[in-house]
Amino acid sequence: KGEKGLKVGLRYTSPSGFLVLVGRNAKENDLLTRAAHSEDLWFHAQGVPGSHVILKTEGKNPPLEDLLFAARLAAYHSKARGERQVPVDYTRKKHVWRPRKAAPGQVLYTQAKTLFVEGLLPEPREEA
Repeated sequence: KGEKGLKVGLRYTSPSGFLVLVGRNAKENDLLTRAAHSEDLWFHAQGVPGSHVILKTEGKNPPLEDLLFAARLAAYHSKARGERQVPVDYTRKKHVWRPRKAAPGQVLYTQAKTLFVEGLLPEPREEA
């Protein structure tokens, strides 16, 4: 807690080593999504309240296992936790925006793709 800089959200490392950030509430979702690079990938469980998840790719195209890792985090940190087939939408951050007068964490997005994943926490990677 005493570190300089903003520590917002839960932090995970994807299988290929990308940083993944998970908002814990509407305010963190808003901050994480706004602070993300335009080419980072943004994930959210479809049609249910849940965390915004940012895969910090900055324009790189991560392998499918990283996309699935981030999608499972989004599914787990949503109202669909524990379900077997959770649709999770993802898109580049530049396609995500907060409409005028919308509450923090409420966004619209376009050009999304959908992954179907289990609403379970992905296996943690051992930090090397």
